Amino acid sequence: MNDRPVLADGLHMHYNRLVNPTDLAISATISAEAAAEEARIVREAALIAEADADIAAGRFVESSVVKAWIDSIGTGRELPVPYSGR
Repeated sequence: MNDRPVLADGLHMHYNRLVNPTDLAISATISAEAAAEEARIVREAALIAEADADIAAGRFVESSVVKAWIDSIGTGRELPVPYSGR
């Protein structure tokens, strides 16, 4: 009585039904997308922290100054590009 091939075939069939190549490809794609999103969030958090530090140190230009500069472009009386001066 040799049930091993039948048992192995049955297990293989159930395994393939549970974990087929399409599911594995989808899972790998989702994992890669999740890792990329996590990396993007980490980079974004670092940039936000850098911006917060710049603001705390006074390295920014008031929006009214930027607006005045933009409004002056092409008027013949253009203002210089605004800088924080710090």
